[in-house]
Amino acid sequence: MRIQEMGPELYAGMEARVSRRKYTAAPSAEELAELARYAAELNRDADGAVRIGVWADGAEEVFGGLTNSYGMFSGVRAFAGFIGRSGGDGERTGVLCGYYGEQFILKATAMGLGTCWVAGTFDKSMARRIAGVNEGETLYCVSPLGAVPEALGLRERLVKGFSAKRSRKPLADLLTSPEALAAAPAWMASALESARIGPSAMNAQPWRFRLAQDRQAITAYLASHPAAKRVDLGIALAHIEIAALQAGVRGVWTEGEEPHAWTFQAEDVRR
Repeated sequence: MRIQEMGPELYAGMEARVSRRKYTAAPSAEELAELARYAAELNRDADGAVRIGVWADGAEEVFGGLTNSYGMFSGVRAFAGFIGRSGGDGERTGVLCGYYGEQFILKATAMGLGTCWVAGTFDKSMARRIAGVNEGETLYCVSPLGAVPEALGLRERLVKGFSAKRSRKPLADLLTSPEALAAAPAWMASALESARIGPSAMNAQPWRFRLAQDRQAITAYLASHPAAKRVDLGIALAHIEIAALQAGVRGVWTEGEEPHAWTFQAEDVRR
């Protein structure tokens, strides 16, 4: 479990990425090929727990005809699917879909493409058929892919304005011990801020963080445990690790004994 092909563009993408719903063109054949190549790298590292794919045929049917207030997609000509292995590791798989899926999203962002994490407002049966979701697999989320206008459209501004009403919590509200932040090393502060700005369903920020400065570790966990929030937790894990790597800190993730808790243990702190 590690970040694939880390570079400054992934770090920059965490700040630059916004959810886009209006698309003007499909990715080029070269862009689709590069995204498929990167997805294959992510799938290999996930070792069968996660399958990410890219499809152009049928994207209009997957996103067409929806009027849900948090949907309203137009012009979608390609999409990515984030598929996890079902079964006893279902809780872990949701987290891994977010962890690897967010790397894919940031790669597409770095390529100049529009994206949007979508869990509900799409034709799930059509998407499952196109993606070839097999028995023992779960389609967790999808994302449209493509060229987007430079400026947000009216619908996008409306949705963004609705989401903004649920403004992101300050970092202190996401920490079990806010006073620990003052003594945290710079890489920890950067990693936590990067997690704070990560996307989550309805901007709910369901994750919380515990610091252990003495052993250079961050624990991320869910404040509550609905299945839909596991992907959000995985996205936060990816943001923490990418920011740490950008600061020159390598580490590993381990699952905690408590439910829905993962700890990033720094192993190589560049001083």
